[in-house]
Order: sequence, then structure tokens, then C-alpha cells
Amino acid sequence: MGSRCVVVGFRARLGVTAGAETSVHPNNAITRVIRPQPGTSGRVDKSAKPRPLCRARIPAMAISVVVRTNYSNHDLARWVGGESVNHICDIGRSDRSRFPLLYGVDPYGNTWFNCLQMEQMIEELNAVREVSDDSEVAEAITELLLLAEIVCEKPHRSMRFLGD
Repeated sequence: MGSRCVVVGFRARLGVTAGAETSVHPNNAITRVIRPQPGTSGRVDKSAKPRPLCRARIPAMAISVVVRTNYSNHDLARWVGGESVNHICDIGRSDRSRFPLLYGVDPYGNTWFNCLQMEQMIEELNAVREVSDDSEVAEAITELLLLAEIVCEKPHRSMRFLGD
């Protein structure tokens, strides 16, 4: 009976371990064995492709935000905003032309913004505040604006959005 393996995700992002139907490879890729249905000819229908794993379907952990000096990687401020930061970034991903910086925040990786980008980031955060009527989002934007001010105080500082 034939079977095939399909990469379905990466362990670090999915938070899963190998089970009876999966195996973990050295590069942390998790594969799932697709077995043919009982009562069929034993061949796997190659036209029935598995649905690819989409990042939007994997729940992201809360994004934390750090202000750091670029030359020493010293944290000047750190804030874990919870789901409200994720919601702000989701609003940013809804309109690339209006929120170009927030659109680029990766909920699973790290995204850096330097002091030259802070003016645009402040404009985008204020625009998100106008769009959203959520009080938690407004509080999170206030915190992010305070962090943006710290970045702008001196050169060689950056704001970093740290995904899971």
C-alpha cells in the first residue's frame, strides 16, 4: 500500500510534537503520512492535494515589543501587550497602502523599525486608533506611542516587534 509524506508545518510554530501519524525531521519539519482510504486500490490519489498550512490559521502568541539600542542590544524598554498588539497588527494587515509598516509586522518572527521609521509608525498607530473603537487597542496604542518616543530620543535605537 502506497503512502506519501507532506510537510505540514514546523514544530516551533505549531507547538506540536510527533505522534502516531507524524514524524519530526532534523530541521524541525513535521510530516504527516497520508494513507489511502480502506477499500480503495491502495494508491494515493495525487490529484487530491492536502491543503497547505496557512499562517493565518495558526493562532499566534502575543507579540511583545522591545526598544533596544542597536550597538549593544541592551533593552531600554519591554512591553508584552497581549492580544491587543496582535489586533493592532491585524488591522495593519487589512490595508497595506494605509498601514505599510504595520502590514509588515510578522506575528511569528521579529520585525525591526529604526528611528527614521518612527514618524510613519506614529501616524499609522494614530490612524488605527481612529479606526478601532476597542478600549484595549487604544491603551495598547498609547503604550506603543510611548515606546516610539523612547526610540526617537537618541540615535541607534530601534523598536522591535517580537513574535512567538
